Amino acid sequence: SLNFPIRALCACDVSGFPPLRRLGPLDRRYSWARLCFTMAAALVANAGFWMIIAVLPDIEAEFGASWAWVSVPYTTTMISFALGNFVVGRMVDLLGLTRSLQAAAVLTASAFGPLIVDISHWFYRQSGLAVALVASGN
Repeated sequence: SLNFPIRALCACDVSGFPPLRRLGPLDRRYSWARLCFTMAAALVANAGFWMIIAVLPDIEAEFGASWAWVSVPYTTTMISFALGNFVVGRMVDLLGLTRSLQAAAVLTASAFGPLIVDISHWFYRQSGLAVALVASGN
């Protein structure tokens, strides 16, 4: 079980933290439900993107199409990523690596940051576990 006393986990002073009995909705079933929903959203958004390869044979059989025609949308997506790298490369040339990485960080944080921040508000004792699970899904 991960329900260790907080004092056993770190040598810092935790006297400023509220007692566990007055935490309200933290670490409750609703918190875990939110975590499961967030993980499911990350699974659909991220793993679903790559799982198309696993279902291509079923799509091929369903529509009676050849493997080549069934894989055209996925191939188009991958070619778009490849061409997008030229755009990113040009952006790095124009703005420099630092500004380009800053722009990428802002775009990534705007997409996935709210999920991580939201779940961190619903856990107290196991907030590290919850945030790590959400971050790994992204």
